[in-house]
Amino acid sequence: MVKGIFHGSIQKKLTLIVLLATLPAFLGHLWAETTTRREAIEAAKKDTSVILRGFSEIQRRVSDSTRTLLQTIVAVPEVRDLDVDKTKILLTTLLEANPIYTSAVLLNLKGEVLAAGKGTRKGMNFSDRKEFQDAIRAKVFSSGEFVVGKASREAIFPFAMPILSLKGEPVGALVIGVDLDHYGKFFAKGHFSEGSTLNMCDHRGFRLFMYPKKPSISLGKPIKDEVFNTVSSSKKSGTIVSEGLDNFTRVIAYEPLFLGSETEPYMYIFMGFDRNKVLARADFLLIQGVFTTAISLCLALIIAWVLGGRSIANSLEKLTEVVQMLGKEDVKSPSGIDYSDGEIGRLGQAFDVMVKLLRLREGERNQALYRLSENEEQSRILLDSNPSGICLINPENWLIEFVNPAFMSLFELHPEDLGGLCLNELHPAKEFSGIELEYQKHFNKEISFSPAVKCLSHSGRSMVIDISSAIVTIHGRELLAGFFTDITERKQTEAYIIQAEKMMTVGGLAAGMAHEINNPLSAIVGSAQNLNNRILNDSTKNRETAERCGVSLDNIHEYMGIREVPKMINTIGESVQRAADIVSKMLGFSRKSDCQASAHDIEVLLDSTLELAASDYDLKKNYDFRKVAIVREYELDLSSVFCDHIQIQQVFLNIIKNAAEAMVDKKYGNEKAQITLRVYEEEGRAVIEIEDNGPGIDVEIAKRIFEPFYTTKPVGKGTGLGLSVSYFIITDQHDGQMFVQSEPGEWTRFIVKLPFINGSKMNT
Repeated sequence: MVKGIFHGSIQKKLTLIVLLATLPAFLGHLWAETTTRREAIEAAKKDTSVILRGFSEIQRRVSDSTRTLLQTIVAVPEVRDLDVDKTKILLTTLLEANPIYTSAVLLNLKGEVLAAGKGTRKGMNFSDRKEFQDAIRAKVFSSGEFVVGKASREAIFPFAMPILSLKGEPVGALVIGVDLDHYGKFFAKGHFSEGSTLNMCDHRGFRLFMYPKKPSISLGKPIKDEVFNTVSSSKKSGTIVSEGLDNFTRVIAYEPLFLGSETEPYMYIFMGFDRNKVLARADFLLIQGVFTTAISLCLALIIAWVLGGRSIANSLEKLTEVVQMLGKEDVKSPSGIDYSDGEIGRLGQAFDVMVKLLRLREGERNQALYRLSENEEQSRILLDSNPSGICLINPENWLIEFVNPAFMSLFELHPEDLGGLCLNELHPAKEFSGIELEYQKHFNKEISFSPAVKCLSHSGRSMVIDISSAIVTIHGRELLAGFFTDITERKQTEAYIIQAEKMMTVGGLAAGMAHEINNPLSAIVGSAQNLNNRILNDSTKNRETAERCGVSLDNIHEYMGIREVPKMINTIGESVQRAADIVSKMLGFSRKSDCQASAHDIEVLLDSTLELAASDYDLKKNYDFRKVAIVREYELDLSSVFCDHIQIQQVFLNIIKNAAEAMVDKKYGNEKAQITLRVYEEEGRAVIEIEDNGPGIDVEIAKRIFEPFYTTKPVGKGTGLGLSVSYFIITDQHDGQMFVQSEPGEWTRFIVKLPFINGSKMNT
């Protein structure tokens, strides 16, 4: 059969050979362009899903903020008591302050309108509404379905919150209508291609919103069964390709929205791009390729048929060989045809020129691609290797659109956390109002640097960050480039240095005061002893002196006892002794005491200190150390520390007793008072952390906590020297560091750092 096909003239044979030689290239090109079309569809699905995620996040924020707002309102006593006049004022204010809400009404248990934020709406009844029925039945925040407002006659999507009595029984409900038209503004700002749409439907598949609006498609009507059956059968987001009611075939991304993890979807949101727009470029290339290849094939067949002959066949065979070898590096002479051989020679020459041009253009294209790849790689390396966190912020909605690896590491983010990440989530909520003004100045180009801004990581870790900024233009959009540099450790080091310098100064002052106080104390002690010897001592000289004065020494002793003079003299002695102890501690700030230093295991010293603290009990404060839970987190195989174990135990005992006493003042509920002891190595030093879950320490108190005589305890309960002495034992006697960290109302952590026995030498 094959032999019969090729049997015939040279024209026929050449024609068949040309056809067979070019047909695989034609089919290969057709297959490649068809693959390109499929890849374009898949890329469009991914892009549509990413864009849709932003709109879904906006709707989640709307439902969450509506839930929070209604929870706050129903907690107001006047609303709970169904006070019509005061509730109407509250609802009116709510609607004026939040244009996103179209209506807000107060209903009794029968669904009758008692008060409305707009108009009177007397005689209206909402008992047939899904949101009202669900809220009263389940006693939880509920969503509705597509409705036309009873007064506004406009399409809205309602939410309802039950009003519960103090006994937890429903007495009414608040119903609020949300205007979904604001999504049209967001969608319009995206400048999406013609034919793109954004749609929403309720749990029944009734259309809630459509942008752009089309007269032929009405709200409140079911969307296509094919589309709704697909999205409602799965509780996950996805993509489909479907023809709409407007006869446009679109690539559609969809996502269900929930009010809770255990609830059914209350809304579905869709975004679609015109499939023809997506495939326009691929179709153009396909048609262009098919047309060009077809024209080339036809020309080749005509030439083979008209110019058939042995010389032409030979020339064509050479050209065919060159075509087959194109792209190989070992092809040195393109065709090898004699250029002087008439039309065939000119054809060969033209073919060779074409091959040279193709190679030249291919080289230029490869070089351009290499430069582009090199520039992209350099930019990527600069971003990935930059130690500062870098992000791009949209000044219109404050959403973060891009971050580098250092930014993700700094704020402990994962890729799934980046969708819809807003600027305010990087800072403490209670301080963001002030930080917000700083960012606004960055957006307005008033400033480009903000030092020492408080930030929070995704896990809640507090940080201090220097923020620099620059306005950049990307694809015609102005974005704010933020550069975040962590200076938390530097700030802690600065605070430690300032504290150490302050303590050295205060220590010198305390030493001078101690020397000055010692002199009057000595006089008081001597006078008290003389009083005791000359009045209360039953000596011969005292009796003789009393008789010369005409009184009996026994009578004097009796009088003194009645007037409690001996007790007063003893009180003087005790007070002087207490003052002397304080003076002794003050003197310890200015001179190094004799240290009995040796190698010790920190874990053993901590456990020994706990045994001492376990016997401590304060009846007046109902404080019993044995009721405190102890958690040990000791790193294994730590080196020994060169220290005076008595002094170090004094420091540990002081901190632990202060923690136990402070925890008495906190009510724990289901929790339990707990002290956590940690020991680990850091930068060649032993680090000891003593942390309690007590009431914490205010920032201003923490700044002065190591100062001598500074105490928050009542008069007579403390001297204010315990932590000061501990500080000097660690820093001055043991060449260590000591500082405090605290979260008021949550916890307090004292950190002590001591050199290992093979580390730096201790002052002895």
